[in-house]
Amino acid sequence: MAFQLIYPDVLGSITSGKRFSLGPIQYAVGIFPRQVYINQPTEVIVIVQNMVQDDVQFQVNIELPTKLPGGKELKAHILRPEASEQLGPGEVAVLHLPLVVVDPLVDVNVPVRLIMRILNQPKNHMIRPAHGGPPPSVLAVSPFRVQVLKDVAYLYNDERTNNRHQIMFKLTAKKLPANLAKPEYRYDVIWSQIQAERESELAQQNLDLAQKIAVTKDLTWEALGEATAERFGVRGMPLHPGEVQMIARALAYVVEKAPERERALPLHNMRWFRTLCQLLAQDKSLAKKSRKELVANELYDAVVYDAVLLGFRLVQPRARLNLGHFGERTVYADKLLAWLKGTNSPDLNYVYVPLVMMGIVVIRQVQHRDMGNPWRAVKEIEEALRGRDRLGGGVPVIIFDAMHDLLKQSAEELQRTGYPRI
Repeated sequence: MAFQLIYPDVLGSITSGKRFSLGPIQYAVGIFPRQVYINQPTEVIVIVQNMVQDDVQFQVNIELPTKLPGGKELKAHILRPEASEQLGPGEVAVLHLPLVVVDPLVDVNVPVRLIMRILNQPKNHMIRPAHGGPPPSVLAVSPFRVQVLKDVAYLYNDERTNNRHQIMFKLTAKKLPANLAKPEYRYDVIWSQIQAERESELAQQNLDLAQKIAVTKDLTWEALGEATAERFGVRGMPLHPGEVQMIARALAYVVEKAPERERALPLHNMRWFRTLCQLLAQDKSLAKKSRKELVANELYDAVVYDAVLLGFRLVQPRARLNLGHFGERTVYADKLLAWLKGTNSPDLNYVYVPLVMMGIVVIRQVQHRDMGNPWRAVKEIEEALRGRDRLGGGVPVIIFDAMHDLLKQSAEELQRTGYPRI
């Protein structure tokens, strides 16, 4: 069986997550070096990542001001003020756009304006996770070149830019001899289908090792709970202990129970397992970590993604809610992950729909001796709901009602299975 590759986040692995989005592409904008003398070239660096399974034609325009803040005329050469290129499906490329200032001899910050445009209308069939994904194991350039790209200062995310950006470099009042060898525009593809095939091969080679880690019997609930409280808290959404416990149950079900109980979602199809295979291809030392350490750290986002999609399926038959079709659910999962990574607005629904709801549904399946009486978990989530209601701006009424329906069903199941009520 061929390995189902998760297309790696090549861009994010270089820019530490900094990126802009424009339709079928993500891109980052930087400049290097950031401080130059007269006649010393600097380069605007643009990394572009194709998110879809189609060719994307794009254009980058850069320009400099004609006058500086003090009124002096800026004389400079831009080697390629307009660059149009085509990215193949899933490709990642780097544009090097050099420029040289030849006058005046002053200390000043110089702005470079950049505009990104899409020139065609590719089919919007996403083949890359919209947010995150494993880092690449293979690139078409040397590790030295990759490190140089990592040393570039990239612009921070800002959705208000409307794909028009400004980046600064410092011009210092010192003059170098005129450079006889002119810097050249470069367009380098650093990840393509060739690397995708190699990534799949390497991940396939780690299937057995990943399987060995995935089926270990260490309990993940506590580690996932700690990670959840921390990750949600950092994003400005502190959780009640009852909410933490239910989300942790949902995530633990994905890791510990779903591979055996959910025939429609075998282990090899789960994003967290496929991510593990690809991470092992890049770093074998991860195999020294326990399963609970991995799912609470390197694999946490992937586990959340799986829990969201599985949670919708488990909650839908029990709740009086329209939870959308598969496409809408994947978009929602992407938005939740974007929020966890700091690139989307907070929404209380991310806590309850479907994560807390799923935790209620699987409360009996994820029950260990050290977790105490499950009735306590029911009481704690009821307390959390009351607390949200008292604070105002709480759980929407339709979600609140669905939660009570799920809690009633779980209470009936706990009574039937003989758990002593407290």
